[in-house]
Amino acid sequence: MKLLQIKVLILILLFILAALISSWGCSENDNSNDQTGPVEQPQQPAPPENIPEAQNPRVKLVTTLGDIVVELNPEAAPVTVRNFLRYVNEGFYDGIIFHRVIVDFMIQAGGFTADLEARLPHEPIINESDNGLKNVRGTIAMGRSPNEPDSATSLFYINRVNSPYLDHGSPNSADGYGYTVFGVVVEGMDVVDKIAESPVTDHDSYFKSLPVEPVVINKAVLIQERQ
Repeated sequence: MKLLQIKVLILILLFILAALISSWGCSENDNSNDQTGPVEQPQQPAPPENIPEAQNPRVKLVTTLGDIVVELNPEAAPVTVRNFLRYVNEGFYDGIIFHRVIVDFMIQAGGFTADLEARLPHEPIINESDNGLKNVRGTIAMGRSPNEPDSATSLFYINRVNSPYLDHGSPNSADGYGYTVFGVVVEGMDVVDKIAESPVTDHDSYFKSLPVEPVVINKAVLIQERQ
């Protein structure tokens, strides 16, 4: 009799143990369903398609006397255009003045604020003045130190008149290398003329032909890339 009772008791204990294990298993599965199922990921932006490199980027110079739009020529002056756009994209030219204005020559900017403080430029670039582009009215070119062909950094100028003596190889060039032309004004040449006609003063030995009323580039921005 005792043996039978022991067997029954063992069976009851095994039944209870099986029930408990089953219950624990269901509980674990229920809790893990929220963790092991597929988790929705934040949507990622689609990868950009292959876009051809722009051939003729345009930059707008928003000045206190009006807007000037220049179309750059990276095919003829790749290093110079890349350098210029670097300054544009960094906001380097925002707040810069036209510090040298000569009515029958050109207007120059690219390095000084209205209080005549200089901004620190990047390293100089190579001279690309032998690219076939000429210093004619409406073209934009890089300023540099005389007799130092590879010294251009951030300074640029816009020609108001034809200046062939600034071209590469000109017999009238001071050093024969010329000044690198890298684009042309496509809108706002009237603004260039207006700036060129600004009253000027000789502030000191460096800032000669400085506009009496500062002409500021409020913003320089890449506005268009022509394919």
